[in-house]
Amino acid sequence: MGYLSILIFLLAVTASVGQTNDMDWYRSQLNQLIIPPYTRAYSILQNDIIGRLLTINVVEIFDNQTEVSKLADKLSCSTSEVLTLLSAMMNNMNVLLTALDNKLIKIVAAVSAKQAEIEQSEMRRAIAHSSVVEAQNLVRNSENDLQNKQQVLTNVEAELSAANNKLERARRCRTLKIENTTEIINTTEAVDNSDAVDNSEAFNTTEEVNTTEATNTTEAVNGRFFRVSS
Repeated sequence: MGYLSILIFLLAVTASVGQTNDMDWYRSQLNQLIIPPYTRAYSILQNDIIGRLLTINVVEIFDNQTEVSKLADKLSCSTSEVLTLLSAMMNNMNVLLTALDNKLIKIVAAVSAKQAEIEQSEMRRAIAHSSVVEAQNLVRNSENDLQNKQQVLTNVEAELSAANNKLERARRCRTLKIENTTEIINTTEAVDNSDAVDNSEAFNTTEEVNTTEATNTTEAVNGRFFRVSS
């Protein structure tokens, strides 16, 4: 029966979304709008229509037109009531399906929003990972630059130390040269002073000799003069 298939479909849909927080709402709507009219219609169909048709005596009833009319009226009333109940159930089912569609649309929208959020989160994580990798590369390059600069600084310090050693050796050589030159100058001055003393003594000796000779000559001349005068 078509109505039974629809009811089964609703139950299946309810079971499929039963994991959500709206499960109680779906059950409540089914219990209030769908199940009561369907149960009532099914009961009338089984008891008042099918059951009555199965229990009548066909031979007796066709001989009694009054009973045939009563049976027809009862079947007509029961059928009308079943149709009314099924119509009400279908209206309620349409209302429930509309509400279900709206909720499913909201669920799909929420799932889409969550999926978009997850994609954005994945994108942010990818960007963050790329930033981390870039930062790691930058740190690695900075470390390499620092090592290179440290090596350059070490080389400069080595060159500076070598230059200082050369300068120190040059200073020592210059000091030794100055000391040697000073000794030579002092020695030369000492020799010059010694020669000057010797020359002065020789000069004084010569002057003394000359003076003595001059005195002797004068005295000799005077002696001869005195002798001549006498």
